[in-house]
Amino acid sequence: MTRKSLVLLILLTAMGRLWAQSNEFEDQYLAAPQAEFSGSVYLVLAAAGLVPADATPQVALNKLKDLNWNIKPSAKGITYGEFSLLVMKAFNIPGGIMYHFFPTPRYAAHELTYRGDGDSRWDPDHILSPDEALQILNAVMGSKEGRS
Repeated sequence: MTRKSLVLLILLTAMGRLWAQSNEFEDQYLAAPQAEFSGSVYLVLAAAGLVPADATPQVALNKLKDLNWNIKPSAKGITYGEFSLLVMKAFNIPGGIMYHFFPTPRYAAHELTYRGDGDSRWDPDHILSPDEALQILNAVMGSKEGRS
């Protein structure tokens, strides 16, 4: 079993809401060298229950726009900072004092790293791979379940 397949299996086991998504989407997302912005938004919002599991990435982008979280789509992929901010907002994760006053990708990345859900080697501008994005999402969901 490949590393990507193992990460996906663990993520999908932990996230029952995502069982309904198509294998085609999963394969496309994991095959890319960089985590695609709209696919990442879909995964996070579906995991948080903000969009239905059978929604499309476009529906997730529209929801993100409606939520007005000031996270802008990027053609280059999604950075650690952008993904961190998306995850913190979607799962209502409280941050420290700097994040409280400046809820930006930079401070969101610092918060996830401090919580142990991200990698301390990544700077906020690091463009994530699909594996890295799924690892962060899995870690956040695991820590949220542990605190419940």
